[in-house]
Amino acid sequence: MIIQIIFLLALIIASIKSVIYLYKYQKLKKIGTKTEGHIIAIEGSNFISMKNVAVPKVNFITIDGKPVINKPIHSWFVEFNYYIPGKHCIAYYDKKQPSIFVIKSNGELIANFTMIVGTLCAITWFTLTQL
Repeated sequence: MIIQIIFLLALIIASIKSVIYLYKYQKLKKIGTKTEGHIIAIEGSNFISMKNVAVPKVNFITIDGKPVINKPIHSWFVEFNYYIPGKHCIAYYDKKQPSIFVIKSNGELIANFTMIVGTLCAITWFTLTQL
């Protein structure tokens, strides 16, 4: 039972991160400015818990003509999109801080949504079978 509780806690933590990512993604997609960008490189994540995750480095131009080269807000599932340097992407950035942006990523969205649903199912299963 201790192993199930530890596993459940890990799922809950991962799901919280997924909820945060989905919130930021939807917020920037709704209120951010849409532009076309280019993936110029694949690098490691800036987050200590995800150092080995391959994250795209994106180049785009803001409406004001300011160039931005940075990594997008991403989740643990960013690699599900199979980004390739030289590929085009759609970016949604914050007008006040263009370096804060997300890129359109169906694979990442599906994976994060699945993580949340799976965690809810695991909590339900644990509650029904163990308590």
